[in-house]
Amino acid sequence: MSNDMTAQSNSVKKTRNSNIELLRIIAMLLLVAHHYVVNSGLLQAVNNAPISVDGALTLLLGQFGKPLINSFVMITCYFMCTANITLKKFLKLLLQIMFYRIVILIVFAIVNGDILSLSFVKRFALVLIPIQSIGTGFTNAFLMFYLLIPFLNRMVRGLSERQHVLLLVLFGFLYCILGIFHSIEFNYVSWFAVLYFFAAYIRFYRKKWFSDIKATGIMTAVVAALSSLSIIAIYVLNAKTKFRLPLYAFVVDSNNLLPTALGISLFMLFMNLKIGQSRLINTVASTTFGVLLIHTNAQVRGLLWYDWFKCAESYTKYPLSVVYMIGVVVLVFVVCSAIDYLRIKLIEEPFFKRMDKKLDSISESFSKRLDRFFTKLGIGSTN
Repeated sequence: MSNDMTAQSNSVKKTRNSNIELLRIIAMLLLVAHHYVVNSGLLQAVNNAPISVDGALTLLLGQFGKPLINSFVMITCYFMCTANITLKKFLKLLLQIMFYRIVILIVFAIVNGDILSLSFVKRFALVLIPIQSIGTGFTNAFLMFYLLIPFLNRMVRGLSERQHVLLLVLFGFLYCILGIFHSIEFNYVSWFAVLYFFAAYIRFYRKKWFSDIKATGIMTAVVAALSSLSIIAIYVLNAKTKFRLPLYAFVVDSNNLLPTALGISLFMLFMNLKIGQSRLINTVASTTFGVLLIHTNAQVRGLLWYDWFKCAESYTKYPLSVVYMIGVVVLVFVVCSAIDYLRIKLIEEPFFKRMDKKLDSISESFSKRLDRFFTKLGIGSTN
């Protein structure tokens, strides 16, 4: 890495502020809205019903799931590309994931009355495996990706700016451009690594327009408009013709061109916002990953969208169901956020307060061993 790159990296080292934390909150709210639409049968209901303003607004509110997953992951990438992963950071992530898997499983087993059954024992044993799949599931992929960050950090430090740009061009072509012409199969672990290199470039090479709120705002608006137009065009086409194209055809996955561009531009836009420090925003933002873990749990998902809130049924029965949708999304976010806040205060903080010194010692020892391992491989130091 060049001295210029190092200086630029050092110039952006600062504590996380509330503009990025606000992005976490907005990203998670709109991700809940996305799941309200795509995990409830509502998408099919809108596609099969006559065209309406209510249907259009519902689709537009639900479109941001994949772009904001990209933004959400890029936040981690941006801050971790110049930092070491400590044992405490990893344990916080792992224990949070395992906590909700285990607690939700037990709660449902008690409610269903099969907690003493052999099937529960099998499900419990399975849930104790932290990474159950690499190809599917955000949580599995994110945990696996988190373990790769120390290696990615070393890789990116060996790139010149020109090499970094060429790598991004290659990734963009393979993951995003080819997908326009035919479906590209990928897993989230490799995609998160691609997002890592985008975030690292933004952090290491502070181009003038990266910090221009007007430029990033226009970029965000243009891409969001294109994304919205693609959805409305397909919605109208399906209603007026015999075609039945997927309503989210151009935003169906995170590596599609529009979700990629929108996720990156939103991240850059919020990087440039000046809203100062807000304790409330930072506190709520600290619970957003918990919101994700709770409402996307396989057992909770069906209960929420089909049994409790009956999303598709509400759309077909009531006018202005988009208002109902907004209310449900906010309610789900607030309740899940409150649950995770209690977990943090009652379990996580007391646990790590007792374990901090021991974990710091173990982490320091592990970091030194990792350094020696990489040095033997001729890769260099973490510092």
